[in-house]
Amino acid sequence: MGIHLESAIMTHRHLPALVLAAVVLLAPGCRKSSEDRTPTRPVQASSEATRPRQVASEPSLSTRGREVQRTGQKLIFGHYPSETPTQLVHMFQPLMDYLSQATGYAVELRVAPSYATGLQWIAKGEVDLFRSGPNNYLQLNRIHGEGKFPVIAREIQGGKSSFRGAIVVRKDSSIQTLADLKGKRFAFGDRTSTLGSVVPRGMLKEAGVALEDLKASKHFSSHDDVAVAVRVGEFDAGAVKDGIAKKFLTQGLRVLAWSPEVPTKPIYARPDLPEQAFQALRKALVAMSQDIPEHAQIFAGIGEDITGFMEGSYEEYAPFRSMFEQEEREPERSKNGPPAVK
Repeated sequence: MGIHLESAIMTHRHLPALVLAAVVLLAPGCRKSSEDRTPTRPVQASSEATRPRQVASEPSLSTRGREVQRTGQKLIFGHYPSETPTQLVHMFQPLMDYLSQATGYAVELRVAPSYATGLQWIAKGEVDLFRSGPNNYLQLNRIHGEGKFPVIAREIQGGKSSFRGAIVVRKDSSIQTLADLKGKRFAFGDRTSTLGSVVPRGMLKEAGVALEDLKASKHFSSHDDVAVAVRVGEFDAGAVKDGIAKKFLTQGLRVLAWSPEVPTKPIYARPDLPEQAFQALRKALVAMSQDIPEHAQIFAGIGEDITGFMEGSYEEYAPFRSMFEQEEREPERSKNGPPAVK
């Protein structure tokens, strides 16, 4: 399937034109018609959703060699801008192809120009499913209704149902503890990023380092940008997700501190996604196995040590709500830092 990457300007009565002009649209023509959006009540995860499980390797789980009836309908898979749009296409297009083949729906990827825009898309039903970090998922439910956006599946990373981030510094840095970051320059990820901003702010606070204690701080749009800014010395430390931390260990960085474990990233649905589509997506994702070569290749392309998917539910993320809400009640007072490194 050919991949087209282009910017599209769409008009919508709820969004400013300047924001829409920045939207990166992957696979043009992916907008669902109103006829395709039959409202149903949100699908709730089963009681088994909290148990990580990886499906055993069986030939029947692979889509190779069998025909799936085509529905003639499209499903839009939204994604937050964790990497550049080109990188995300490279990482996730094989998963889109697999889901299209396994479900019978034409699943297409759309990358949001910002975290906030992506959440607006799923809230307004402009995409059918969305992948983001836990903080963004909880924020969405907090604004629009607790448990309103059902979890289709969540990731298994390295065989685990939780993941972590890291605060990194240069290998030659004299910084040895989080307390040493007083008076230093700190690079955060997006303001709403779980591992790029929310959790590391809590780590700094626990170590006795308030935001006003930092010499400078700045938010970057991606974890890669944070790592590069620290590597080239424009910032003394930065917060990144696990995969980026490991990637840059061979590029001049070291881990100063690991974050607490939090539930892995969810893939969730718009509230009125028809149950048939919801269940087809869940079945296809949970059926993926590291033991099946073509599935293992998809996981390797995405990276982040993903080894499978498991059923999930809103209730698994709710216990972390208080930590994220506490951070939001204490507005950040960032000082100006150097320009972002692209």
